[in-house]
Amino acid sequence: MVDNNHFDERKRKEAQDTAWFILLVNQWFKLMSSRAITMALRRRKPGTYESSTRHLKTVMDAVKNMRVGGGGWIPFQIGMLTSTNTVLTLSEELFDRG
Repeated sequence: MVDNNHFDERKRKEAQDTAWFILLVNQWFKLMSSRAITMALRRRKPGTYESSTRHLKTVMDAVKNMRVGGGGWIPFQIGMLTSTNTVLTLSEELFDRG
């Protein structure tokens, strides 16, 4: 016999994890694709800059540690990691140059 309470709790946890990941990727996409100054990585507003870079690093950690399929990373993970790392590295380099 199936324990319905355990099944319901597991499904609830999976739904929460999925919702968290969707919100995480949604904000990542906004930061990575926006052309609006309000979403730009800029140091004029240090709190916003720190929050944005922290979010991008959180996405990188999540993507690095996720298991998809049966083996290593798949193309979308490599693409997200490469593009996010590029944006973070370029922004630091450009800020350091002034």
